[in-house]
Amino acid sequence: MRHLVWWLLCWTAAHADTNTTRQRLSVLPKAWLFGSANDRLKKKRVALLMAGNVRTHDSCAPSIRKHLLEHKYNDRWRFEVVALAYKERFGKAIHKDAVSKTWTQGKDVTDLDIRKHYMTWPCHVKIVDEEAVKKSIKRPPTSPHFARFTYMFRMLRDTYMFMDSLGSFDGVVRFRFDLKLLAPFKLHNFECANCVVVPGRMQPGPAAMALGTNCGGDRLWVQDHVAYGGRNAMRAYYVDTYEKYDRGGRPPRQHSVEAHLASVLKEKGVAVKCDTSIKYTIVR
Repeated sequence: MRHLVWWLLCWTAAHADTNTTRQRLSVLPKAWLFGSANDRLKKKRVALLMAGNVRTHDSCAPSIRKHLLEHKYNDRWRFEVVALAYKERFGKAIHKDAVSKTWTQGKDVTDLDIRKHYMTWPCHVKIVDEEAVKKSIKRPPTSPHFARFTYMFRMLRDTYMFMDSLGSFDGVVRFRFDLKLLAPFKLHNFECANCVVVPGRMQPGPAAMALGTNCGGDRLWVQDHVAYGGRNAMRAYYVDTYEKYDRGGRPPRQHSVEAHLASVLKEKGVAVKCDTSIKYTIVR
């Protein structure tokens, strides 16, 4: 009797393994490689935010797909593209070195001009008129220089609010439309609730605000080209930089975008971390 019970137990165990194996083999190869739909939903939701003039995005988007969205290191994140673009393809540049002789205004930008680059990711796009944005600012600065980056910070703020309307995100990445990645952009965990990550050095050019922190022997630069961080920390980067003076406050006294951004982050207690592996350039 004992031998019979032992034989039955062995037979049950053997067939259980066989059934499990058959069940595993019936799973589609895509699920083996990339995880099931439920696994993908468990990934943290990250928004890639872009705002402003589209400019040379056609030549920059492939590098963003390759080095950020499709890179195997970033498989743990579930990306969505959130873009707020002017219908005017090119805007006036503040700096002389930002003026490109190849710029031609061309046709008005449509949402398809952005969506076509991100067909396999959720892509949320709004197209706005530059004059409408200018008129919506309560207290536009009289200085043309201050006015230009006031419009920029207003667009950043509106892009963040657009993202807010789409639900909860775990992380936020900031790119310019004309930013081209030169190396893998590896997102680390958004564990620091009150810090943003920026490149170890601004590229190209030295015009940036230094906070006096060393990063691999270089100064730590704060700039508006690229940054990422948790939702709350990036709110200071996106929203507070504009609302600081939109709600009755004075226009920024600093003489550069970078200085104003750095002062707001410092005021809000947001720490700035650096990642020297971030390599990029701006395509004029």
